[in-house]
Amino acid sequence: DGDYRTLCKGIFPSISVPKAKKSIKLLLDLGLIRIDESGFCKPTQKIITTGEYARDEIIRQYQILALDLAKQVILQGQKHPQKVITKTISISKNGYDLILKHLEKFNREITSIIHKDEHEDDQVCQLNFQLFTHWRKDS
Repeated sequence: DGDYRTLCKGIFPSISVPKAKKSIKLLLDLGLIRIDESGFCKPTQKIITTGEYARDEIIRQYQILALDLAKQVILQGQKHPQKVITKTISISKNGYDLILKHLEKFNREITSIIHKDEHEDDQVCQLNFQLFTHWRKDS
């Protein structure tokens, strides 16, 4: 339980030891982590992504949880390293489409940086992009 207690103290948001054990087992069962030669959990992939147009309900639930986590980080303030940028903008359809193109390109660049990073991983980060219109399509 000592290793689990250390894990629980070090992650955000904090979880209980039983939940940590259950979560580690689930991640192992799903093949998202493995146990290395030293007995440490390591991710099997550098990136876990939903893809651009994922519509499954389970993916939507994951996205909602990721946004809730971002909310918790914002509420924690300076206790947690973060970079949060929020903009409400007024823009044409052409400008919106151009922003989408740039976001897609930036997303590919981020993926490339992650895959080319030759240093040993020492943290898990959450990166979310949201761009949506406040105008309903059916209006």
